[in-house]
Amino acid sequence: MSFKLIKNLTVFLFLATTSYLPIGYAEASFLNHVQHVSQEQQAKNTVHDFFIWYTTYYQTLSQYRLIITQIDGHYTVNWPELNKFLNAWVQNPYVSKHFHENIRAYFERIDRNLKISTEKEGPVLDLDYDLFFCSQEYDVNHTFVSHLTYKIIKKNQRKLKIQVTTPYGSSIPIELETDQYSLKISKICRIGF
Repeated sequence: MSFKLIKNLTVFLFLATTSYLPIGYAEASFLNHVQHVSQEQQAKNTVHDFFIWYTTYYQTLSQYRLIITQIDGHYTVNWPELNKFLNAWVQNPYVSKHFHENIRAYFERIDRNLKISTEKEGPVLDLDYDLFFCSQEYDVNHTFVSHLTYKIIKKNQRKLKIQVTTPYGSSIPIELETDQYSLKISKICRIGF
């Protein structure tokens, strides 16, 4: 057995036994690193695995109250909850550090808009849909994710833009960037764009 094969097997076993993700993720990650897959295929795999992770942890992530009502009845960003929400995303191996920065910037913009808005009821503008499925029509399950389709829009050495289409026909723009030796999501839907 060659040294490279033993090293790859060791990495695989480490990922499989220490992963916080459901069975199957470590294997997919391992295959992306061991096999020489194209940048396009790696992007599709990363986006698919991102959505599987998201649907798996959806109940946990949706418990954070990111927007609250102030005493005067106006909406505001709940910064302590947003920080907890961002910390929960640290566990997602498919997003870059810029992803976290872009979520924070997105909510800073929403907070500025809420301060000048007279909105007191109804869904908050720019938050009346799922932030990551970019739609009001989606199903939070792995079957829904298995029916997503992917189209590469633009690519260069460091970044790749992909358009994901849901079974309901809505589009999700996603940008991935090279982070060390793999592609990770930096922008999605309205976050970062």
